[in-house]
Amino acid sequence: MNPTVRTYTHSPRSPIAFVQEAMRLYKMKSSDIAGQVAWQISHLQSVEKIIRAQTGMSLDNREVLVIGPGQRVGEVFYFGLKNRVTAIDLDVIMHRMTPSAALQMWKANGATRTVKTLGRKALGLDDKFKSQMMKQTDVKKMPPIRHLQMDATEMTLPDRSVDFVFSFSVFEHIPDPAKCLQEISRVLKPGGVCYTSLHLYSCDSGCHDLRIWSDGARPPTWAHLRPQHEAEVQPNAYMNKIRLHDWKQMLEAHSPDVTFTTDKLEQDGYEKQCRELEHLRKSGELMDYTDEELHAINLVSIWQKPL
Repeated sequence: MNPTVRTYTHSPRSPIAFVQEAMRLYKMKSSDIAGQVAWQISHLQSVEKIIRAQTGMSLDNREVLVIGPGQRVGEVFYFGLKNRVTAIDLDVIMHRMTPSAALQMWKANGATRTVKTLGRKALGLDDKFKSQMMKQTDVKKMPPIRHLQMDATEMTLPDRSVDFVFSFSVFEHIPDPAKCLQEISRVLKPGGVCYTSLHLYSCDSGCHDLRIWSDGARPPTWAHLRPQHEAEVQPNAYMNKIRLHDWKQMLEAHSPDVTFTTDKLEQDGYEKQCRELEHLRKSGELMDYTDEELHAINLVSIWQKPL
């Protein structure tokens, strides 16, 4: 386990900043839980369709590895409905709020992660999320899932033991993602598939300042990339700050014939962002970044290991 990153949320902040962040998180996570679940199910269904169309693999009765699911484990639940799922995370995943579980999390991941998790569970947010997952997938109980606390760069899983690897918004938090890619290649069976979606640091929200997604006063656009505004940013997580071109080079080096797609804001938001970028360019700002990496939000890669 990397000694400088006990958990992806391990970043220094003042008590006041922590309370403000907790309030923003509560507002985000408690708002329209049914809608959040519906979006996640729809997204995962689209992932299944893309994997089937591009690789021929049907995600049914497979050995699935989910990297970095976090505490809500929605994708773990979804894939577990038809597959055997192993979920690994640098965090301890607390299924039940017990003193022993809280102590284990405190020792492994520190106070910030533990307090956030206990607060969320005490408010019933996790239970509401799971209830909605069960309701919207029409199941009566949680599928069996194996959760392991594990560093994705040092997996203890056997060689060639996994059919499908899924990771969503995790790679940008890993200090050594190249080593993680090596491990994925090792544990994948020949013909196995890896799907990763990572949130790009160079996009406006790449700094992981929660105010960008909440109703609070947000920092200036691309503030984390503009030296005069860097001090205004309040990141809530560790980011490795790897740029789009370097991600592609890394993925191509470790996953031959990997395919890429990127996504950007919806049309209205994209056009507004283009106007903002044009204005900043005239002022001589952000000249070291391409339009593509500033507008691209997520980089999705799909790789099928050769037989």
